[in-house]
Amino acid sequence: MISGLVLGLLVAVAADRDEDEPRQSVIAAVRPILEQRPAEAKRLLQRYDFDAAGHSPHIGGDKVHPGLRGRRIGPYTLYARPKGSGGAARCKVIVKTEIQYWDAKGQSTDVFRAASVTELLRDVSFVDLEAPDARLFGSWRTERIEGPWKRSLKSIHWQLREDLTLSAVYSTPEGDKTTEGHFEMTHGKLLFGSREGNTWGLADVFIESANRFRLTQDNMAGDASVWFFRRE
Repeated sequence: MISGLVLGLLVAVAADRDEDEPRQSVIAAVRPILEQRPAEAKRLLQRYDFDAAGHSPHIGGDKVHPGLRGRRIGPYTLYARPKGSGGAARCKVIVKTEIQYWDAKGQSTDVFRAASVTELLRDVSFVDLEAPDARLFGSWRTERIEGPWKRSLKSIHWQLREDLTLSAVYSTPEGDKTTEGHFEMTHGKLLFGSREGNTWGLADVFIESANRFRLTQDNMAGDASVWFFRRE
């Protein structure tokens, strides 16, 4: 599990999961749901190109049926641009669903007793994406970390690109790890996550100069950690 800035996405039924467990991609998970309304799905796919990256909650933990562990559920977030336009995503598409859990006898139940799950399409909405401050693009390395995460995360090296993708090398007591993914800006906050869509985080951004910025993020206990970055 990625430590520090990139926090695992949690849902009420989720717990830490083995990273080797397979997980369905967001695109693969949402396509059959969209096709519940064939005309709407066709119109959406004709008008937009979608990024491979996306995110959604997932079912996890030892108390659920093994066949459901790692299964994606709504709401689903996809990143899109007008068909053939190229470049960075212009909007995110949020697909909301009604989730129904069934036991082995086909009776309605809760997630802990469920043997299967179905989803009904309820709503598809669009949110325009802000253009990130161009001063964030480039390669950055941490000068220092303050707060509780400094115990598990020694440093992080970010490269933020104009196509709104990122690559990161982060150092932990167990050694260096790498990840790639997507980021976006919303009301001065940076939302970022892995390409697989299984880990996401949200942090406040403060640009101090052309060569320095910092991120502030609260952990689950409400304690803030601050990362100070210097341009390479």
